[in-house]
Amino acid sequence: MVAAGWFFISSSRAGDELAQRQAALAEQQRRTREREQQIAAERKRAESLFAQLHRGTNPQQFPPQKVSTPTPTPTVPGPIFASLTLTVGGVRSIDRSKTPTLVIPVGTTQVRLQLNLADHAYTGYRVSLRAVGGGEIFTRADLKPRLTKSGASFVLTVPAVKFATGDYILTLSAVSQDGELEDLSKSIFRVEKKVTLLAGHCWLSKNPPIHRSNSIS
Repeated sequence: MVAAGWFFISSSRAGDELAQRQAALAEQQRRTREREQQIAAERKRAESLFAQLHRGTNPQQFPPQKVSTPTPTPTVPGPIFASLTLTVGGVRSIDRSKTPTLVIPVGTTQVRLQLNLADHAYTGYRVSLRAVGGGEIFTRADLKPRLTKSGASFVLTVPAVKFATGDYILTLSAVSQDGELEDLSKSIFRVEKKVTLLAGHCWLSKNPPIHRSNSIS
């Protein structure tokens, strides 16, 4: 009788536990189904709202935005140089070798002349540039040369408007120990200044024409 009673109680407890587990599982499945239904309903509602927005949108209500392009800062062009290098073998000399030519293209603003001197024995120099048969167009005093391994050099910058086609003489002078100004060298060179052709006419420089001459004064 005791054993039969204990078996009945155990069976009853096992049945209750099984029923509780089944009820919990059923509740969990119900909640899962509800969550899935909510997710599906939210997705359907979002799709419906998206479709309504697209159907009711007028493209003219939202014109494309104009993207403003920043205005580039204008750049100021730098000077345009034409260069010529002259070499003097020694002091108190006149370079009578083949006359070098300086070509000044249209649009040139500055002319750069470099004078190389083999000997350097003075503390101060002066340069003078003049047209053959004309007046002085450029001068600089109290110049200090730039010393190099091969001697000394002077770099001069002259406005291009001062030149016209013709021959020029560059005179290098120095102050002697007695304070006198001595001419050390004279270099002659030819200038060919380009002109602009406009509507069949020649646009010439305002400078007066200079005639070629072989004399050096």
